[in-house]
Amino acid sequence: MIAEASVGFAEAASLPVTKATVENIMDSVGNPGWEHLQQARKLLARMPARLVDFTHDPYTARAAVYALLLDSDARQRAVQLEVLKKGADANVFRETLEIQPQLEQLAPELRLPLLDMMLPALKTLSKAQYTAFRKNVIALIKSDHQVSLFEYTLHRILLRHLHSTFISAAPEPVRFESL
Repeated sequence: MIAEASVGFAEAASLPVTKATVENIMDSVGNPGWEHLQQARKLLARMPARLVDFTHDPYTARAAVYALLLDSDARQRAVQLEVLKKGADANVFRETLEIQPQLEQLAPELRLPLLDMMLPALKTLSKAQYTAFRKNVIALIKSDHQVSLFEYTLHRILLRHLHSTFISAAPEPVRFESL
């Protein structure tokens, strides 16, 4: 999965970046065009209805996030499931086991859009649920003593969108680097 994503990234990274390209990208941020909406519709149409249903409820959304983090290696997945069984709500754990086979078959390019769809439901967690959820996500990521690009990205998205909802802290100032 990561190898496929990194091939696409490597191809994109080899394209020349011009000032016009950067300006076009900057102009399009927050202003989706017709082609962007069509692409979003195509991605949504490719997602199984059961997975889309999981995005609307905080219990099933947590289960889907956990399932996204489960390793493809059976031995490592067994270790992760033991960690999750001890730390997660029993109903969420059961839902994780139920949805895991479908998420394992989900195309890599649909995983982050699915995560984005879950964020509103995850924002409705109680503070205690969020604390346990965050602890479980970190435990699943750390279970193999390696952090994949997908795990890192998923964790950063969750932190960026959820942390301020549950933890009162001054926002970090935005820092820009030159291209």
